Amino acid sequence: MGAEVVSLTAEDCCARCSSLADLARVYADAMGLRDWSIIVDHELPVSGNDAEIDLHVERKLGRLRVQDLDAEDTRHAIAHELGHALLRDLMETVRGGVADELSGSARRVFLASVQREEERLVDVLATVFEPVLPLA
Repeated sequence: MGAEVVSLTAEDCCARCSSLADLARVYADAMGLRDWSIIVDHELPVSGNDAEIDLHVERKLGRLRVQDLDAEDTRHAIAHELGHALLRDLMETVRGGVADELSGSARRVFLASVQREEERLVDVLATVFEPVLPLA
């Protein structure tokens, strides 16, 4: 079994959070993130996106928020966000190490390009993993 997946309100949370926590654990295990802990937040994404994950820089910990979606969109959204965890170390190196060598508009253009490509890649990863991930 993998690392812990919990909702922020643990025993007192709703059936939705419990279901999302179960899915997140199954998906994380299937995607090779068995050593990650995922906190399922009862709150909806503040970004307005279908889902979002905040990744802790030094720990294998993510805080996941997901909109109310149908089963297929939920699967894709969670897989997409977990894809960010798969790329976390690479992206920290690129953002922190490589980008620090740039300045001004070159840095801004580089970071915007990297972010756009990261989103594209995690979306591809989600699509690749979807056939082996159960629906809600």
